[in-house]
Amino acid sequence: PTVYEKGAEVIRMMYTLIGKETFRKGTDLYFQRHDGDAVTIDDFVKAMEEASGLDLNHFKLWYSQSGTPHVQARGNWDESKNVYHLTIKQTIPNTPGQTNKKMQYIPMKVGLLADDGTPIAFKIRESVNDNDPTNQVVVIDKEEQTFSFENVPCQPIHSLFRDFSAPIYLDADYTPLQLQFLMTHEPNGFNRYEAAQQLGIQIIQKIILSLEHGDKPIVDPGYLEAISSCINDATLDPKFKAMMIEPPTRNHMLNLLKTPDVERLYQATEILSNSLASTFKSELLSMYHNHQDDTWQFTVDAVGRRALKNLCLRWLMRLETDDIYDLCIKQLNESDNMTDSIAAFQSIANSNCPQREAEISKFHEKWKHDPLVIDKWFAVQAASTRDNVMEEAEKLIAHPDFDFLNPNRAFSVFRSFANPNPKGFHHSSGKGYKLIADFVLKIDPHNSSVAARLVGSIIRWRNYADKHSQKMKVQLERIIGTPHLSKDVYEIVSKSLQ
Repeated sequence: PTVYEKGAEVIRMMYTLIGKETFRKGTDLYFQRHDGDAVTIDDFVKAMEEASGLDLNHFKLWYSQSGTPHVQARGNWDESKNVYHLTIKQTIPNTPGQTNKKMQYIPMKVGLLADDGTPIAFKIRESVNDNDPTNQVVVIDKEEQTFSFENVPCQPIHSLFRDFSAPIYLDADYTPLQLQFLMTHEPNGFNRYEAAQQLGIQIIQKIILSLEHGDKPIVDPGYLEAISSCINDATLDPKFKAMMIEPPTRNHMLNLLKTPDVERLYQATEILSNSLASTFKSELLSMYHNHQDDTWQFTVDAVGRRALKNLCLRWLMRLETDDIYDLCIKQLNESDNMTDSIAAFQSIANSNCPQREAEISKFHEKWKHDPLVIDKWFAVQAASTRDNVMEEAEKLIAHPDFDFLNPNRAFSVFRSFANPNPKGFHHSSGKGYKLIADFVLKIDPHNSSVAARLVGSIIRWRNYADKHSQKMKVQLERIIGTPHLSKDVYEIVSKSLQ
């Protein structure tokens, strides 16, 4: 994470540890002392320490030590004593210039659920915030620790790091059934969403394995049941429901998989999304129509309604039926806000709708006076997963409105194009990598900052399967061998090839 993101995470960990009321006292003290002053993190920590009476210097290690902690959690219930033992192991991988890391100080908000979803009230000696006996905070600060939860009358399912209480990688060894359970019963919103994402990851990985073994991929019925439960849960607000039912993105999966085959990943995510669209067509149509608003409003509820409605439209467009095409075109031409317009435009641009070309031209004609919207017009098409996206990207570059010296316009095409798409950027021929490299070399003499940012899409070549990585490497070697390369681009590319 960037310095700003990491700083925010550290502050939120302090908040988790000392609680809402004490944190407020600390911020009041901090502003009373330092409002208008130039201060350091030490001043903030000192105010929090005085408000809470706790030593918070442990958190300073997060600023000086790089690397994200990996936390492994394994539980065991002692039926004879009604005690649940949770063993935690913390590891921090080596990073350039830093080895033999110290263990981080990690607050963990934890809960236990009975098999009917009821939160269990428990006692734990190490609790630092026991105002709620079903939702307590403990501190992980050793390589291995075991926490014992008393008064646990049945085999529980643990729910760890609620509210994203620390920025860590968690291995909780959940089974698919346990993740389905958490998707429907977990009271903490963050962990409920995380369970949906983790289950989606497992499903996509199983589909990838089936494809690799030549077996017919099947979407786990249990996953579909869990999604159905979320769709039919009237207590979920629209925005959260949209988040719960949407599978992990390909970009997210790329960060998790080791040397991924992008083509296999694409196939797997398409199989899953198409299965969801066909399984829940009637429910999606119902949600789409039920979340229409007569007039545009900028409220939390209205934003959520638009998010869910447009997710439904995107999935329905996968069915490639005339009635859905008509629905999408109607939204594109009649919506009174850009969120709905762009959502419909994305669905049309990424489809085989017979009116696709006409609607793309109409959208351009309508918004040609607005550079920001035209940036989006370029970006949506460049990110398409249609079979001919390579040719379409080349047409966009030749379009009269494309100005390669305009950074926003350049980014709108090339950064959007450089996504995990085997039909475009990751085309088996390597043409996608060459397209990026060609533009990097073209723009570098004029704007090395833009060139340096765009070359970032191919410098992680070692993270991909050989079928991708070697073609990426060829383009990097071509770039590094070009005379008069800028210092910015040379430094980035040379390091990636070391």
